[in-house]
Order: sequence, then C-alpha cells, then structure tokens
Amino acid sequence: MHLAYLFMPLHLHEIEHDTNVLQITYFNGRPYHVERFTEEYAAMTWLQAMWEQEYTHRE
Repeated sequence: MHLAYLFMPLHLHEIEHDTNVLQITYFNGRPYHVERFTEEYAAMTWLQAMWEQEYTHRE
C-alpha cells in the first residue's frame, strides 16, 4: 500500500520542523509506504510509479 499526503507548502514545512510530529523515516520498514507532497502532480506521479513497480514484481 502506498499513501501520498498532499500539504500546502507552509504546512509541510511546519510539519517537517515540528519535533512533536513523527518524521517521515518513522514509516521506514512498515508494510506500507508514505510520502508527503506539496504538488498533486508529483504525488500522482509517485503513486503511479509505485503501482507500476509493484505490478511488475508480481508477474
């Protein structure tokens, strides 16, 4: 499973610098992949690439 979170740039900056918020590395090694984005196109491109990677490994 892949999760793409879309944030406004200022909000993402605040999240990434808030010590009370889990760092993105917290999700490493989990059965799902998480990324944070500020642009919808980048998020959709990443999701498509992850889907293609997963699909080609199933064949």
